[in-house]
Amino acid sequence: MRTRLVRALSAAAPLAAVLAVGGCGGGGGGSGGGSSIIPAFDLQVGVVAADLDGNGRLDVAVANTYVAGPPPHPGTVRVYLHEAASPRSFAAAVRYDVGADPWGIAAADLSSDGLRDLVVATPDGDRVWLLEQDGTQPGRFHAARSFSTPRAPYETAPADVDGDGRNDLAIALNSRSPGGAAVLLQEAAAPGDFGGAVHVPLGPGGTSVAAADVNADGRTDLLLASWSSDPARAGLYLALQDPVVEGSFLPAVRIEAGQRPRHVAAADLDADGRPDLVVANDGIDGKGSGMTVLLADAARPGHFRPGIFHAMDDIAHVGCVADFNNDRRPDIAVSAAVAGLVNDLESVVQLYLQDPLQPGRFVRAGRYGTGDQVLYIVAADLDGDGATDIVTDEGPRVLYNDPGRPGLFAAARPL
Repeated sequence: MRTRLVRALSAAAPLAAVLAVGGCGGGGGGSGGGSSIIPAFDLQVGVVAADLDGNGRLDVAVANTYVAGPPPHPGTVRVYLHEAASPRSFAAAVRYDVGADPWGIAAADLSSDGLRDLVVATPDGDRVWLLEQDGTQPGRFHAARSFSTPRAPYETAPADVDGDGRNDLAIALNSRSPGGAAVLLQEAAAPGDFGGAVHVPLGPGGTSVAAADVNADGRTDLLLASWSSDPARAGLYLALQDPVVEGSFLPAVRIEAGQRPRHVAAADLDADGRPDLVVANDGIDGKGSGMTVLLADAARPGHFRPGIFHAMDDIAHVGCVADFNNDRRPDIAVSAAVAGLVNDLESVVQLYLQDPLQPGRFVRAGRYGTGDQVLYIVAADLDGDGATDIVTDEGPRVLYNDPGRPGLFAAARPL
């Protein structure tokens, strides 16, 4: 039952609706009047890797939900600090309470003090939660504070949206109405506080948001992967920032990027100085799943060349960009669920390496098992050996890159 629930989660339904799994009858006390449908379990949805305590080693944080009955389910952020004694040794997780059923996590300086903070969304609570780092205890965080958003915040992207030098929050809204994205601007007079949410209509069912200057005007623009049951409305949407009114956006345009985009990442893939896009598509009814690469159109700032689609047999979830084979060119890893399984949910990572002779072109290079229920992955040289590893949210687990043969990964192992 647990894996069937997680399969439903992969359809991007709100957590409370998916995880309504209460007990039957009278419940506890061993009276025999009923029992829980499934055993209690932890569910991780979201992962980051960053040097949180300033010791030069990358730490890991995940968003965790403890499921032991009907919603709401207690939510925490678990922080694993890297121990200095060993390149692959982490201290036991320190847990910080956040709202129920958290989803996604990001790390950035969100209080303008030079320290990395953590932010997580709670879709069913319509809030985002900020864990501000304690400046007196590196790698430790103050109690979480929350900020209201429009319906169903799903994923956050810290970025300086209004050009004041402070990180703001762009948020994907996984709802039909209002849908799109929201922006929380950091208060100049109160670092770490955010003003009321500004809604940016970018399409329904937003599951992923990216912030990047796509038209080279010096202003941050927004991209939204819009997951919708209606193929005519699902898609990738772009809102350019208004060139006159900073922090406001022009009407969104829809970009053809494959069937049912679930996740979007922006990065310069072909070394032309312009952000390109990697879109993970989970397709419709088992068809159209894969990854789409959209390269920036140099002749038309703010536009992209027709996408290059890489079909996958698995159901694509999230893409991340990094140089995995040490050739100084960005590569792509995509997390995915194995399609066609009935009683279990197996997850994999599909690796694509950039063709050294064709900038921005990619070839399939490996498929690695990661265990079950993986949604988010992050690229990071976790053990400091010069080869970029892959960290998964579930577990969390690590696929360590082989420094002697970069681009080849060992089997996934617990953090």
